[in-house]
Amino acid sequence: MQYKYKIRIVLWLLFAGFLAFLLNNKIVPIGHISYFSDFNNKNYFISKITPAERIYKKDKKTPTEIIGDPVYFTLHAPRKFKQVKLTMDFQVTDDTVQDIQAGVLKDKTIWRYELKPLYNRSLENLSTKWNVINENGLILLQKEKKFESINLFLKNLPTKKEIALYNYNLPNNFKIFNYSPLKQERIYPLKLRGPYEFYFYIKNEALDFNFDFATLNKNKDEEDIEVNIYQDSRLLGNYQLKDKKISTDNGETEALGNIKLLKEDLPEGVYKIEIKVNNDVITRKINTAQSKISFINKLWIYGNVDQIKLVTDSSYLSVETTNPGSLQEISFGSKKLKLNETFKLITAPDQAGIKEISFDKNDILLAGNGVFAASAQEILNPAFNNLSALSNPSEQGIKYILAKYDLVKKIGNNFQSTLDFDLQSAYQENNKYGFIISAPGLNINSGQNNGVILTGAEIQLTGDNIWSILKRYYNKLIKNEQI
Repeated sequence: MQYKYKIRIVLWLLFAGFLAFLLNNKIVPIGHISYFSDFNNKNYFISKITPAERIYKKDKKTPTEIIGDPVYFTLHAPRKFKQVKLTMDFQVTDDTVQDIQAGVLKDKTIWRYELKPLYNRSLENLSTKWNVINENGLILLQKEKKFESINLFLKNLPTKKEIALYNYNLPNNFKIFNYSPLKQERIYPLKLRGPYEFYFYIKNEALDFNFDFATLNKNKDEEDIEVNIYQDSRLLGNYQLKDKKISTDNGETEALGNIKLLKEDLPEGVYKIEIKVNNDVITRKINTAQSKISFINKLWIYGNVDQIKLVTDSSYLSVETTNPGSLQEISFGSKKLKLNETFKLITAPDQAGIKEISFDKNDILLAGNGVFAASAQEILNPAFNNLSALSNPSEQGIKYILAKYDLVKKIGNNFQSTLDFDLQSAYQENNKYGFIISAPGLNINSGQNNGVILTGAEIQLTGDNIWSILKRYYNKLIKNEQI
């Protein structure tokens, strides 16, 4: 009898333990929980790194090594949370890797990630040689110490050519001397696919653009279109074109309509336009009266058939295509990129300065860390020197570097970095959040299996506790308030 009683107690304890485990992992009553993965063993909460062709593993026991850019993983969360703290342990075995960033998916329509820096080689190296001031998440590196604080630096900024920025923006009163507006409207020489952003300049002229959009009908997603106009970070205008047709995937190009932008009496300066669409939408024509247009970081060339020539101030170029008919050799400054496989990102570095890009076939995605323009006369980049675009800041006249960056911790042979993200505006589908790790410059065609070794990741989620959740439901049911 006593034996049966003991068994019953053990079974009840096991059942209580299971309920406690289920409560903690499915409901998370205290409002925070942590998960860990080495990306080797099967993990219900943190997926393995994908795609497979951008990673290398000697065997099942060796750490996952990133050899191509970018890569992705997902987090299966039991419910919605407000914040995530991502801690990555890694090694960098490829000297061409200058910058590593990680981020969380914010907008699936245009695959926009909020990116933050995990590692920057220049900052890490220079921090051992230059004076370093670290204040409230900002660091100031000075080749020769002149300022005692970041606040004094901001109040007495040196000349623009002496400053480089990383992951941080400074107010910029950018002006072009001897600028002359166009005398008549023109048709811009590029046809584009998917989302993009570009700078343009205004002086004694109207802001004048007319965009003609169409859909390729390669998927059944709704083709809503949003166009935003900015001056610095201030939104000046928002224009939308809702998809009113029945979405199909028949592969036949179909007109979606036009968005006309016209604003008079704008002050002189640099402006930015953001086109938010999915990759099924193409911009067939851009009519404009603006003389300088420069696309920011990336653009997908679609509808041209003759040889295409562009210029860029980017220090590297990444190219990719989904179209077998677009495989080709691409010239980038002094380098040649052989785009010989679909769905594979090919990357090549080059020196700083303006460089020409030329290729013969359309439907390719170009990406870099600068701007792209149709001619050298149209290059317009109002940003301060970008640290990521400089090959040797110390020898290129840079005396000060201001960055929103935390220097990595060194634990044995590993680096460790921690990033915080707001999850309230993150995209979540089927209880999963999407994450990205980006290391521009990694090239799976380099013939080397060197890259970024991931030795572990810890993800800490923070949100409401069970009492806050119950209180919200109580307010909704009793006081008729929204959750």
